[in-house]
Amino acid sequence: MTALLSEAARARFLAAGKWSAQEVAALVGAGSAAEGLPAAWLALVEEALPLAAMRAQAPVSAFHVGAVAVGQICPEAGAPALYLGANLECAGLPLAASVHAEQAAAAAAWAAGETGLLAIAASAPPCGHCRQFLCELGDPTELRIVVPGEPERRLAALLPQWFGPEQLGVNQTWMQRTFAVQAQATVAEQAVAAARSSFSPYSGVLQGLALEYEDGAVIAGATVESVAYNPSLTAFAMALSRAAMQRNAPPWAALRRVVLAESSGATSLRASIEAALAQAAPGCGFERIEVQSGQAQ
Repeated sequence: MTALLSEAARARFLAAGKWSAQEVAALVGAGSAAEGLPAAWLALVEEALPLAAMRAQAPVSAFHVGAVAVGQICPEAGAPALYLGANLECAGLPLAASVHAEQAAAAAAWAAGETGLLAIAASAPPCGHCRQFLCELGDPTELRIVVPGEPERRLAALLPQWFGPEQLGVNQTWMQRTFAVQAQATVAEQAVAAARSSFSPYSGVLQGLALEYEDGAVIAGATVESVAYNPSLTAFAMALSRAAMQRNAPPWAALRRVVLAESSGATSLRASIEAALAQAAPGCGFERIEVQSGQAQ
């Protein structure tokens, strides 16, 4: 099959971590997903998966996974944007500190302003952990799962009789919230804005975090709680994942300071962050800011 992306386009896509709806439409055309993703979109998504996997940090398993989140169709372009994600493992830390590629791609889409996804593609079939996480993006009967060489499936076919937020009386999905972090804000302001963007219907604890690097870059993350708890994506994990994707390096490299903004309550990230920094970035500064629980969006 002829490659859709030139070497220059591949490099640009990888550096940006996303392909805008306008770029997708210009490359493979507009379309509709009413009867499934158009073949040209699928071809582009599958070509992007190895690019995503190039950003994987897998010092424990050496198993590199790439994922692509397919955003909602942009009315002006008639096509969706694409967002890259890759798995992140942290040597010396518990395996629970890992971020799965599908989580990384979904978080990248959310941080860019997406409020839902048409599909998630991955270079390997989603594990049970990811199926639960993806179940909470929206309606599992609508979200498409794409794996190269396999037919397109809806998530509900991979996770029948799912346990969703509605079973605990939560009717909003986390992607319906706005990731209201402004890049020009200070490190502390970004951490607080991320906390106010966090999705914590179960614990009620707001948690946001900002990583500051020696070159001045600041990358934020917000906690996204899962109804099943364990697949939750913490603010720390989201920020580390975004840093690994954007910087193409272990997220601990050249890390100057971590600012955690959270409200007091049943859970806290403070102890786990301090332990992780002591192991992976012992020279890194750390600060915690108290946020009032009533300050959510």
